[in-house]
Amino acid sequence: MFFPGQLIRIWDMHIPKDVLFPETAVILNHGEHGIIMRESKRFDTFKNSKGKDCNLSHIKEGEVFKVHTLSGEMVHVHQANMTNI
Repeated sequence: MFFPGQLIRIWDMHIPKDVLFPETAVILNHGEHGIIMRESKRFDTFKNSKGKDCNLSHIKEGEVFKVHTLSGEMVHVHQANMTNI
């Protein structure tokens, strides 16, 4: 279970666990640490890889969290791609 204020690591669960920073990771922030700010909401927005604003209308609230990475980015991460530290 995840909650606001918790320190987590973003991890692409579709790659082998023994590979720390694989070039094949789908998640751009793979391996980074961050702090959960809150649950993401369907009306939240993010910038896609082309720099276009998109909304999160497709998410199931309670499964995706807004995370402030220690590198300074604000990202939305599905709970399946987070690990406890």
